[in-house]
Amino acid sequence: MEIFAAFGGGLVQLLSPPILLALIGGTLFGWIFGILPGLGPLNAMAIALPLSFWWHPITGMYFFAGIMGAASQGGAITSILLNMPGTAQNAATMFDGHPLARQGRAGWALGIAAGTSVYGAYFGILVLIVLIPVFLPILLAFGPAEKFWLMIFGLMAMTLAVQADMAKSFVAVGLGVLLTFVGLGGPEFPVERFTFGSTYLLDGLNLVAVLIGLLVVSESIAYLAQGIEGGGDSVQLVSSGATGHSFRKELAEALRGLLVPFRYPVCVLRSSLIGTGVGAIPGVGGVVAQFLSYDAARAASRHPELFGRGNPEGLIAAESAVNAKEGGTLLPTLLFGIPGNAETALLLGAWQIYGIQAGPYFLERHADLAWALILGLFFSNTVASVLTVLTVGATSWVPRLDIRYLAPSILVLVALSLVALRGSVLDLGVGVLAGILGFALQRLRYPVIGTVIGFVLGGAVEQNFYTALQSSRGSYQVFLGSAISLSLFLATFLVPALVFFSRFRRRFRGGVMAG
Repeated sequence: MEIFAAFGGGLVQLLSPPILLALIGGTLFGWIFGILPGLGPLNAMAIALPLSFWWHPITGMYFFAGIMGAASQGGAITSILLNMPGTAQNAATMFDGHPLARQGRAGWALGIAAGTSVYGAYFGILVLIVLIPVFLPILLAFGPAEKFWLMIFGLMAMTLAVQADMAKSFVAVGLGVLLTFVGLGGPEFPVERFTFGSTYLLDGLNLVAVLIGLLVVSESIAYLAQGIEGGGDSVQLVSSGATGHSFRKELAEALRGLLVPFRYPVCVLRSSLIGTGVGAIPGVGGVVAQFLSYDAARAASRHPELFGRGNPEGLIAAESAVNAKEGGTLLPTLLFGIPGNAETALLLGAWQIYGIQAGPYFLERHADLAWALILGLFFSNTVASVLTVLTVGATSWVPRLDIRYLAPSILVLVALSLVALRGSVLDLGVGVLAGILGFALQRLRYPVIGTVIGFVLGGAVEQNFYTALQSSRGSYQVFLGSAISLSLFLATFLVPALVFFSRFRRRFRGGVMAG
């Protein structure tokens, strides 16, 4: 297979100085953005995305892989030391990580987090590599009709997976699909749609500008609004980690913590499986993976009462899942062109900058880029773990920076990046409007990630629909003409029916019990 034949070339590229520099630079960038509360990998990738226009695609993939692999490890530092998640997906790390820090064992807790993170990441990447040859022969049998149903199933799975009101999930996903109608399109001869006479909109809304607006600008606006509503009072963050310990003692504690996960092999394996599986579901993400893994570990423990009091098993469960999910999120991205989470949605934006088409033929045509992501994740997690251990005791000052002062800086950098992307101020306007839309969706409790994935997949749904009809000379039988199409068609309607039935049954039983 092309993907495995390119493995040797991927290793050779990794050892070249420019690639190593890009990987280490991306790892440092993502690690620092993970430590700073409220920033995380999305902001780091949004800033780097327009700059990658001048990079070689391989270099860009290693840089982005460094960000994706290191951000959650940086977020664990803030969660343990300050009881404040550096990224949202590190929320469960606080439950047992911060109590350990309050007990004077911050270095030990950071060592556990660093070791567990890298073990979980290795597991997720290994599962990704094993599953690629299983799915690749199936992908080569995908035509326009099969791709159409695959995208529809992805949108349906996204709607069902988002932890929000079902109706709001449908609206959010539908809104993203509607945004793809802007520009030239139609069944046979392209016509102008929602362009309002603007030549700028003939090519549709710029994918990168919309994604950055929905995911990054909206978050910055939310932080600014939170500061205004709070009266602008500064929040003083005080580290409650172990103080008065020498650097050598903290380092020794961290090195001992690296070995602790080996005492809980079942917990590491179970949590990594949960993280990888949840990560493969589009739109769910590390937050759900962490909490599911933490709850599973507590339910399986002989001493569940110790969870939340500084139990290393709880810390291991949380960190294994959040880092293993990266391998899972790349599975639908590399194989189907469906973003597994917000970070991989921005990754698809980078592919568009390079003129690369996502989808079933990506691995056949761009195996080198796939290995850049896989190997980049592998080594970035390793480098980030080393950074976490070596800087133990010296990172507590970083999270004291107030996000309300960082948010304007992020907005300025994003604005400069959007203008530099294509030299168009109108891209900046699209990003700002998308940010306002994303902020409004947040306030109304609509899932923004639903709109993101709807926008990413909506154009592909329409294109494959019309292509399938043209290939069959207008016959709709093409959408049920193969076993794959029929299976995806049935899954698209049966899965929601089963979800609705299970929810109805739970509500009915709850009503009977209440009666």
